[in-house]
Amino acid sequence: MGLNAYLDSVGSKGLKAGGTALETVRTIDGSSGKRLAIMAFSFTGNVSCPTCYIQSSVENGTGTAVVGASQLTVSPAIAGAIASGDNIAYYAANGTWNYAIASAGATSSLIGLTTAVATAITSGPIFWLGPYNGSGAAAVTLTAGFVATTGYSDIGRYFGNTKGSPMRISIPTGATSQSTSVDYVTYGYIKV
Repeated sequence: MGLNAYLDSVGSKGLKAGGTALETVRTIDGSSGKRLAIMAFSFTGNVSCPTCYIQSSVENGTGTAVVGASQLTVSPAIAGAIASGDNIAYYAANGTWNYAIASAGATSSLIGLTTAVATAITSGPIFWLGPYNGSGAAAVTLTAGFVATTGYSDIGRYFGNTKGSPMRISIPTGATSQSTSVDYVTYGYIKV
């Protein structure tokens, strides 16, 4: 039996082109009480970017922050060792997902950010996604032509680690003049 028995909704994101020396990132927002499933995708890398990473949460908590703050207060504390450069996702009070990078000095209950919080967080979920190639990431090796494309799979290909968790797709910074892209991603929210 495929995911269709548990499928709540489906979505798709189109082309997200990266620069020649920039990380190419595509984010998919989480949905409370539902798990994300990536069902089809196409990625294009280059000779210095032969791998794409699909990140889901390593750990999560509930947090608060005021507009203009450069840190998130998390409770309960995240048990892992949050490092400078790790990816963080948080749900703001206005109902939007925001993606940020942890700065030096992050702790399990206070996460410093490299950018200021634009929208207040009042008891919103905070997800620690870790580094792009960390334990919460699945590596997709690109073919000799530096492309990975799949057909649609109703049993899913990659799943969020926890319900409500967003996902982040990353092709790391390359050192060549060839650009990279996340060509498309088809995903679904499932109720398991």
